[in-house]
Amino acid sequence: MSAEPTARERGLLKATARTMREQLEKRDAQIAALEKRLAALEARKGFAYRGVWSEDETYEPDDFVTHQGSLWHTDCETRERPGVPGSPWQLAVKRGRDAR
Repeated sequence: MSAEPTARERGLLKATARTMREQLEKRDAQIAALEKRLAALEARKGFAYRGVWSEDETYEPDDFVTHQGSLWHTDCETRERPGVPGSPWQLAVKRGRDAR
């Protein structure tokens, strides 16, 4: 036979249940945020080497190109030439001496 819980025990059970519910809600919010970040990462196309830079091309985020012997990367859509001040291109690998 089990005895009925006392008022103190009922109070402890309610407090424990409330704490557990709050912690589960917090965990669920963290999981939802992580799932959102994961979906955004999975939606990215990844890095793409697009060959030698051409003024006729439009480049997308995470594209790499070669220009004047160096390798360049962009984080945004652009038609600008790499190496020009203010362009969105980031030098990834500087050309070697005599292009070696």
